[in-house]
Amino acid sequence: MLQVLEFGRDVGTAVALPRFHHQLYPYRLQMEFGSSASLISDLRGLGHSVQELPLGQALAIEQAIVLVANSSTPQYGHIFAASDFRKNGFPSGY
Repeated sequence: MLQVLEFGRDVGTAVALPRFHHQLYPYRLQMEFGSSASLISDLRGLGHSVQELPLGQALAIEQAIVLVANSSTPQYGHIFAASDFRKNGFPSGY
């Protein structure tokens, strides 16, 4: 949700972005398929042990709902939902 709250991405884009996971033991950084090659290279340059996961191997599954609470935007009061493509899901109304 950091991508939505801090960087202004819509909820669907935020849910679809590649994820990462840092493990203390064994000490390694796992990055999903589609992660930036330059970011991976930079992290390796800093001494990180980076494991690039193959397409289809997910680190986590996410479902998200966002209620726009900023009254100065045209979307005020609207609810946006996204379901992770990694599980072939889709958002459903109530």
